Amino acid sequence: MSRNSDSILFSVGNQINIFLLSIFLIVVLFSLFVRTTMFDYLSKSSNNNNLSYQVLELKTNIAECEKSLNMYLRSGNRQKLNEFNIASEKSEDLIDELILSVNDSENLYLLKSIETSFNNYFFEACQASFNYNTKNYEYYSKMYLAEIIQDYLQQYCD
Repeated sequence: MSRNSDSILFSVGNQINIFLLSIFLIVVLFSLFVRTTMFDYLSKSSNNNNLSYQVLELKTNIAECEKSLNMYLRSGNRQKLNEFNIASEKSEDLIDELILSVNDSENLYLLKSIETSFNNYFFEACQASFNYNTKNYEYYSKMYLAEIIQDYLQQYCD
């Protein structure tokens, strides 16, 4: 009886079945590994794309701030000042969202410097607007300083 059970266990048919089962398990495990690896890769790639789009949107909003401020200081149209304020608020919100979504310290420090620069830009732009409203012609120098800071902000975003 023991001889028959040994021969059944090691028969050619059982060896082929064990071989096919092991090949099947290897293929299934490999496909699961590839699936999880690709999912992680696509997730990271998607996050990077989202960050890139948010930074591009921030850059566009900063340019819109500059355009609205310049139009206001040239024409005195209060609607342009309102557009400047709306674009500034949206830029601040975008910076806050970016800071929350970034995981690495290098980009976090870069975003913190963008935030500080934007706050300086906003302060100088508000000073220029205030000086313009009070007919103080020092607003030219404040506007020029705000434009310089805005140029740096555009470079930071690149």
